[in-house]
Amino acid sequence: MRLRVLRPLLALFTTGLLAASAPACSPDPAACLVLAVDTDMSAPTEIVALSIGVYNEKGVTLLSPPQTILDDRAAYQLRFPATLRVDLTRGADTSSDVRVVVIAYAGEISKPKEWRASVFRDFRATVPTTDARIIHVHLSRLDARTASGTYGILQDSPKDVVLATGPEACDAQHPPRDGVCRDPLDYLGDDVNKLPIYSSAQIYGGGSGPDDKGGATCWDASACFAGATPLTLVDDAAGCAVAIPATIDLEKMTIGLLRPEPKSTTGAGIEVISRTALETSFDDAAKAALCNGANCYVVLDGANAATKTPGTEAASVDTANRRITFPTSVCKMLRRERTLANGVAIVSGVAVTDRCPRKVVETPLCAPWALDKSVVKAIAPL
Repeated sequence: MRLRVLRPLLALFTTGLLAASAPACSPDPAACLVLAVDTDMSAPTEIVALSIGVYNEKGVTLLSPPQTILDDRAAYQLRFPATLRVDLTRGADTSSDVRVVVIAYAGEISKPKEWRASVFRDFRATVPTTDARIIHVHLSRLDARTASGTYGILQDSPKDVVLATGPEACDAQHPPRDGVCRDPLDYLGDDVNKLPIYSSAQIYGGGSGPDDKGGATCWDASACFAGATPLTLVDDAAGCAVAIPATIDLEKMTIGLLRPEPKSTTGAGIEVISRTALETSFDDAAKAALCNGANCYVVLDGANAATKTPGTEAASVDTANRRITFPTSVCKMLRRERTLANGVAIVSGVAVTDRCPRKVVETPLCAPWALDKSVVKAIAPL
């Protein structure tokens, strides 16, 4: 098994394996698995570091976890999408299954020992042998604080991450994904061949990389949600719902969940009163990327017919009846019946916009920790 980093901003170190930077899956070997980790949260106010562990079928570590943090030079070392390549070495078995664990941590930049796991994904996949496939790994605010464990321990052993406890907690057989306890989402056997065939364009908004000025695009949430009006929740048999205004073009519609303004917090989730200039600048950057006026958004990816990616699992769109339905657990968040442990709302309302083409997973958000709209083209209202 061989692992390669596609983004130099994510520093990976392997034990007894090969790690290197690569712009794409090379022709030899042609087969590989590309992990593209993305998020609707801000860095470093909500995600300060990542750990990624890759293990074989026997639980043997194939990758020493990366440590990706923001340093005091105010340079974004943690950038999304963060990508990792997994492929078979020459002479390896014709197929191989791996376990992948991705953990996002929250906390103060200067106190790594206090960083706590917030969101994680734990899945299994078969490394393809005939072509290259992409797994989009999304880290959602709807799953914030559902993981438990400290960076000091988990940086060396991501597979030891466990679910947080509490009345709304999921169990190991049904881990959280997009705000709901669900069956694990694995990509084993023939299922891996249903994933999109790799191309950098499907990770960087049509471009060859995050700095492709001519091809890469990002989705400008601040501009696209300008003038968006929060919608009224009504009870629904499956949870709760909102009516889609008649003026909204369903082909272009993007759903945004209202959320509090991003704040700099301690590992315990308490807002830091005395912030450094660095932390303050990141708050400003997060607001510029995720907010328009007083409203800030968790942007939900829509289905992409061209690539057959399904989009978010946090909402179901009934185009015939022009309704958006949310599962019960997400409804509790929207009604503020379910908050973070410190009482801060996870999300608190719904809005929709059609001012821009639909937000899809293949087009990252415009943000300093993602694709920078001062470098690449922003998808925004004309």
